[in-house]
Amino acid sequence: MRVATTLAQGISRFLHDKVKPQVVHRDIRASNVLLDEEFGSHLMGVGLSKFVPWEVMHERTVKAATYGYLAPEFIYRNELTTKSDVYSFGVLLLEIISGRRPAQSVESAGWQTIFEWATPLVQSHRHLELLDPLINDLPEIGVIQKVVDLVYACTQHVPSVRPRMSHVVHQLQQLELKSAASEQLRSGTSTSATSPMLPLEVRTPR
Repeated sequence: MRVATTLAQGISRFLHDKVKPQVVHRDIRASNVLLDEEFGSHLMGVGLSKFVPWEVMHERTVKAATYGYLAPEFIYRNELTTKSDVYSFGVLLLEIISGRRPAQSVESAGWQTIFEWATPLVQSHRHLELLDPLINDLPEIGVIQKVVDLVYACTQHVPSVRPRMSHVVHQLQQLELKSAASEQLRSGTSTSATSPMLPLEVRTPR
């Protein structure tokens, strides 16, 4: 929850909601996120578009579409707004909770997107099966459901109905507080620190 919350705060404060003119990052993905020793997120690649011609940036970001981060309005209509970053954040949020890549190979169907895998589980209310299997202390089912709701709100097909990143921050802060309170009640588990500025790695379950 801290990884997701601090990442959303950075996007909101320094790119979207607290600056003018607004900045569209265009390349929000796991390999562009670093973690500090307290699991705070740091987004790389900010301002890249200022130094790279549009044609080069467009070619670069289209290649990234293979991995499922790009919003549909950019892929199909070449439209790019702050809501496109919100879409990419939604994909990354689902990665964080599930430990899966945006797209991965499966024996029966070739390549499967993270949403092709997740949506049937959501529709059948099997939210616990969405979680990374390496998570030891499971959060309350209500917290999981609200995080999943936020994922799908961020990845709505129509950009105008996606939330602003400031709203995403508020929702994640509330969920982080609820999750932390539940964990403390369950038992005083300690959080181990990572080395400073480690890359955010999302695993692919076997």
